[in-house]
Amino acid sequence: AEYGRLSGGVVGMALRSGTNRLRGALFESLRNKVLDARGFFDPERLGLKRNQFGATFSGPVTIPKLYGGRNRTFFLASYEGYRQVIGESAIGHVPTPAERAGDLSGAKTATGAPIVVRDPLAAGTPAFPGNRIPASRFSPISAKLLDYFPPPNRADPVNNFVAVASRPEGWDSILMKIDHRLSQADNLAWRYSKRFQRPANPWAGSDLGTFGNTQQVRDSLMGMDYTHLFSPALLMEVRGGYARTSTRQRCNWAGQDIAGQLGIPGSTTDPELLGFPRFTITNYLPLGCVPAQPAQFHVTNIQASGKLTWVRAGHTLKWGFDMARLRHNEPNNANARGTFAFQDRWTGYPLGDMLLGLLNSSSRLLQPSRTYLRATSISAFFSDDYKLARSLTLNLGLRYELEWPVTHRYGQMSNFVPGLNQIVIASDRTLPNLSSLLSQAGLTSLAVLAKDAGLPASLVYPDYTNFAPRFGFAWRPSGGQSTVLRGGYGIFYAGQRHETIRGSLMSGYPFSVTQSFSRVTTDPNALTLSNPFPAGRAALGAVTNSAGFELHPQTGYMQSYNFTAEHDLGRGAVIEAGYVGSRGTHLVRRYDINQPRRSLQLYQAGIPFQRPYAGLNTIDYFAFGSNSIYNAGQVSLRRRASGGLFYRVSYTYGKSIDEASQVGAGNGGFDGAQNSRDLKSERGRSDWDRGHAFTAAFSWPLPIGRGKAWLKDAAGVPGALVNGWQLS
Repeated sequence: AEYGRLSGGVVGMALRSGTNRLRGALFESLRNKVLDARGFFDPERLGLKRNQFGATFSGPVTIPKLYGGRNRTFFLASYEGYRQVIGESAIGHVPTPAERAGDLSGAKTATGAPIVVRDPLAAGTPAFPGNRIPASRFSPISAKLLDYFPPPNRADPVNNFVAVASRPEGWDSILMKIDHRLSQADNLAWRYSKRFQRPANPWAGSDLGTFGNTQQVRDSLMGMDYTHLFSPALLMEVRGGYARTSTRQRCNWAGQDIAGQLGIPGSTTDPELLGFPRFTITNYLPLGCVPAQPAQFHVTNIQASGKLTWVRAGHTLKWGFDMARLRHNEPNNANARGTFAFQDRWTGYPLGDMLLGLLNSSSRLLQPSRTYLRATSISAFFSDDYKLARSLTLNLGLRYELEWPVTHRYGQMSNFVPGLNQIVIASDRTLPNLSSLLSQAGLTSLAVLAKDAGLPASLVYPDYTNFAPRFGFAWRPSGGQSTVLRGGYGIFYAGQRHETIRGSLMSGYPFSVTQSFSRVTTDPNALTLSNPFPAGRAALGAVTNSAGFELHPQTGYMQSYNFTAEHDLGRGAVIEAGYVGSRGTHLVRRYDINQPRRSLQLYQAGIPFQRPYAGLNTIDYFAFGSNSIYNAGQVSLRRRASGGLFYRVSYTYGKSIDEASQVGAGNGGFDGAQNSRDLKSERGRSDWDRGHAFTAAFSWPLPIGRGKAWLKDAAGVPGALVNGWQLS
């Protein structure tokens, strides 16, 4: 019951303290490609060099002639570094030398049928002779873009290019801890750590490997603990601290006005946002940086907690509280440089459209937004570890959690409320022209302020019913020592999905304004690379799409239960068999509540399908009615044999079933619903379901060195080199 706010596992870590003796340690770990294999698509074995190294130093705090900290004040200092350069590869399709010259005679469909490349600017759109576009017809901008494509280097006609790049990664971490004994009953501890990370991703923008990004990540952690011993049986602990992550992501082309160099008008001129615009050509690798970069965000988590522990007559009683405050600040500059898409709408072949500079669509950011997410939570718990008998221990507990809905510091949030058939906007503090923005988008009658709708600033209400009971036991039948039965049950609340809320409710219209442009089917010159943002074709982007959140969401929770039996077989061997299960309730899922009502009759009659909420298109709605279930049987055998040999083998057979495995696309899953009016049909095996899992591990101390069969008399430097080796 002491731990919560997550439905997954909890990992506890402790920092050791200094002692009255000065102690230090150095370490280094190296791995390279010597034992690696060549990847299937790689032309050769890719490089790998990884170094992890560091040092620790601890002892009493001593200031000569001023302060002696023996038996009172101690320090621990640590440094750890990590350096890795790993080779990676990616495959895709790039223009061939013939295509770069305008020769598209080899153009074929996915089934191998030849494609006729037509001239959209000629009367009747006749085919180009021999499917060859003269270089004189190339768009000057397109001709420059071709230079950013590398030549093919594979014979495969589908994936004719393999890129090989190095992904460097490195970080440096420092840590400091001070322990001070105020008195025999009072102790104070302070700790601080900071990590400087420098990861890079050469594939961030394209599998060409030339539109990567670099990141600067700063992780800080500071905390202070105070403990007071009222008596040998009663202990009080008070803790406070903060964690902060500061991240900055930049494309390798940041700061370069590529749009200006290419001659594309209308892109950003902000020095902070300059870089390579995004160009997509169907069936070809894209050009350009990730549209959402540069990105910069700061996440700060402030926490405080207190706990009392009382040991009395077979009971270990604990009760306490904790509270947390989260701040997430992040600008949304996505698509500031513009995105330009080529398909096959004009010539019949995507690259043909690109060579002529004829766009299918384009888009750009006009007004960025900034996220200032705030969240607060509190919790309290009580637990009792009761040793009922020498052979039976019970673990009893109850936890309560309250997490207030997230808010935006300046009210930049919106929520579609089905009962009102309106988009509720938290505040207009940062939108003095809100009425004009709504009028331009045709949303005047479909939007309302929270104060006028009678809703709080969070636009949803908190759930006050989050009680989480916990129970566990350990029993040795008949008081024996060879068999132990264990079991447990608990409820664990999942908490809110802050990133999902930020991306869906805080970054859309009218807080962020984008423009989109689409082609005119009768006029190829209406949308081109030289004129990608014509005022007459401008449309506000995604204004008729919205997102909604249940007004009274129930917090998702996981019921977890298990039962295991462990038996000592003798000779150091132990066998364990068990059952593990869990059930998720009120899990969040996202689906479009404004899907058109389709029917065969309307289709046959040629009547357009109608949406339930007129005036809006897609409405991504977050509901909390999904569930999941997991059941598994587990068996393992472990043994510590003579000579220090240890091995463990384990096998798990399980199945996970749910209605929504995730919120937000990823891991190859689907986060929506095919039919929003039949959500139960989404039930099936989880995206990550794994029916069978077998693992085996062993470790064996080599018989080399002091006291072993070989080189047992080795001493000094030779002894240090041969002692303590282990095979695992």
